[in-house]
Amino acid sequence: MNIPKRTVPASWLAVCIAVTPPLAARAQDDDFRLEPVAASAAEFEAMDALELEQNPVTQLTLATAFLASYPASEFTHLVHRVRIQAYDALGNAGAVITAAEAALESETAFVESRRATLAERGEAEAPVLELEFANSRTFYYRALMDAHNQQAENEAVIRYATLGLESNAEARERFSAMTDDNSDDFDPTIENHRAVELFLTQTIMAAYQNLNDAEQTIVYAERALELNPDDLATLLTLSGVMAERPPEEGDARAEHLDRAEEHAENAIDMLDRFLDGPAGAGIGDAQAAALRSSVHSTLGLIYLHQEEFGDARDEYETALEAAPDDPIAWFRLGFAYAQDDEADDAMEALARSVSLGGVTESEARDLLERIYEAENGSLDLLDAFIAEEAGRIGNE
Repeated sequence: MNIPKRTVPASWLAVCIAVTPPLAARAQDDDFRLEPVAASAAEFEAMDALELEQNPVTQLTLATAFLASYPASEFTHLVHRVRIQAYDALGNAGAVITAAEAALESETAFVESRRATLAERGEAEAPVLELEFANSRTFYYRALMDAHNQQAENEAVIRYATLGLESNAEARERFSAMTDDNSDDFDPTIENHRAVELFLTQTIMAAYQNLNDAEQTIVYAERALELNPDDLATLLTLSGVMAERPPEEGDARAEHLDRAEEHAENAIDMLDRFLDGPAGAGIGDAQAAALRSSVHSTLGLIYLHQEEFGDARDEYETALEAAPDDPIAWFRLGFAYAQDDEADDAMEALARSVSLGGVTESEARDLLERIYEAENGSLDLLDAFIAEEAGRIGNE
């Protein structure tokens, strides 16, 4: 029977044809192929039906039947890849993890079998095979990373994102070597590898932030900025974490805050460009206001740490124009006014912070009571004052 030589990954065919035509031609001549091959026409047709199916539930039914019917198939890892995508579409993170682990295991076995055959033939490694395997591992690690991220398992997110960085770097190096692409000219494949590297680095950054590990958050945020100095999300995260966690004292503190100030100013500039550009048109008013408030609050906090209280007030007032219901911003604005002995403005801001509640309510009330009593001789009318200031929030 003339069995079709089934080759599922289109990327493999494209690379074979475009990059290594001698290898592809030789494989056809002596019936040795790097890519998976069907052992029967029925297996070929079952794989074809699975690939053509679009409904994730039906995909899973076909995948289960295929694995039961062809347990030794060279397509096993590709069937598991379909399962990954189907489970992802259905929002089943746990099943994605199981499928991705199975895919990684089966593709590793497949590649090792091809390597063994090449060694038996006295041939060196096949660049196409190794490139595709590096790309596949990156895909599996990203799937595992995303699924664990959905389950808020930050340590696992970091582990798989780190593995993804390693395999993505290998794929990029192998592609460059195969194409002799050592120039700085734009290449869509190389740019895709860089985009993946940025995404994985930012994911690790966010996971460390979720773990409240400021030091590692900063490390990976700075790595992300090396990849794209103008990335808004990274600038917002980096400046925010640095503002909240400066060193206690000395030259390290001053240097840290100077860097944080630079990042925050860049974030403000990039945010303005983003919101004024075509991409910003899709951002709702509430989200745009929240972003503006956040970045100006960050710069305000940096100025507080630097004891530049006038600049801090300016930033917090800008932040509160965008989001007047932020109790932390009102508290820090009141604190800045208090440092410059501007009692009336300090009391107004602190009263508004108290009225909004939140994590700074106790601190805001303590400071407000001290200033109010010093100015008025008692606390008798303090609650009425707080209520009056609460009514002014957002109405000025």
